[in-house]
Amino acid sequence: MDIERIHEINLLLLKKLDEVCRKNNIKYFLFNGTLLGAIRDNGFIPWDDDCDVAMKREDYEKFKAISKKEFNEEEMEVIFPERNNTFHDFITRIIYKKEVYRKEKIYEDYNEGVFKYLWVDIFILDDVYSKESQKIKNYKLKFIYGLAISYRRKINFKEYRFLEKIVIFILSKIGKIYKLETIYSMYEKEAKKVYGKKEKIEFLYVSNYPIIYIDMLYRKNWFDNVEEKIFEDTKFYISKNYKEILDFDYGDYMELPKKEERVQTHKILKV
Repeated sequence: MDIERIHEINLLLLKKLDEVCRKNNIKYFLFNGTLLGAIRDNGFIPWDDDCDVAMKREDYEKFKAISKKEFNEEEMEVIFPERNNTFHDFITRIIYKKEVYRKEKIYEDYNEGVFKYLWVDIFILDDVYSKESQKIKNYKLKFIYGLAISYRRKINFKEYRFLEKIVIFILSKIGKIYKLETIYSMYEKEAKKVYGKKEKIEFLYVSNYPIIYIDMLYRKNWFDNVEEKIFEDTKFYISKNYKEILDFDYGDYMELPKKEERVQTHKILKV
């Protein structure tokens, strides 16, 4: 599948998500490389092969509640991590089921075939009291994530340093005691523990990021308000504080990466 067709499908997914969110008064934000593309390229980064959006916890819970009735599962389906039979991460995805992107048999067998399709990632912005309190939460989340790794198709210990290998090995053995669905419930309970509290909240973090990024904290006021931005041929929501977000994520975000770094990052997945 060429990159033009990848972008066409991803745009269909984004448009459907936008339609559903507007209809149900759900606020979302273009996020990560999709936000960067909106600002720098007025659309897709030319070599990017996926889409990312973020929602605050309250909006994500509303989206989760209405997703079943809003998406035609023959064409597009919302895949929540708790339904997977193996573990890759805790990210919710909207997949496009009419065309297969990754045709290797491994993707057919893994996570009920979810990864053979193109998708939009939905990241959850959860509340944090302070940087200090988040440090303790991160240890808990990493512990639970380690338990979930026991449900990987294969654990590649080469990705980890010496002490990390030992910890992952031990946690992956303990994790087999629990059902994957139970581990997910543990993770979600810890991730949204501050949700709905009345105390002053200073920060947000992406609770379902890959674990190596779980330490990143965003100022909550960066996600207070949205504005519309043309992305390809359609207006989507972005944060009014997109400059602060992009500067935090990328530094000099208007500068193009080196030529050798301008490649698709999701064509081949480690599963």
